[in-house]
Amino acid sequence: MAPGYDKTRDQYLLNFALMLGMAIAVVHYFPPRTDIEKAVADKFPVQALTYLRDHPVPGPMLNSYGFGGYLILSGYKTFIDGRSELFEQTGVLDDYMHITLLNRARCRC
Repeated sequence: MAPGYDKTRDQYLLNFALMLGMAIAVVHYFPPRTDIEKAVADKFPVQALTYLRDHPVPGPMLNSYGFGGYLILSGYKTFIDGRSELFEQTGVLDDYMHITLLNRARCRC
């Protein structure tokens, strides 16, 4: 069993110094905006979103499974995203696999 709270053991100055040190470290080591934007551009289709903003898609859009969440965060409705358990239960994941593997025989499209 854990011992009860003992107010006399509080170390206010030490706690303040540790919290201040952590805050300074976060501010000092937080990457600049340009580094964050470069990291995003290296992993996600940033230029594709620029194109979509300039040339809106008039109807439903079939997207890559891996970039569905990125498209959702950018305000687009997606065919599928990384929440496969939701799509597996409704059959959408199976449809996506058949479409992307060019096997329409079992697709309910």
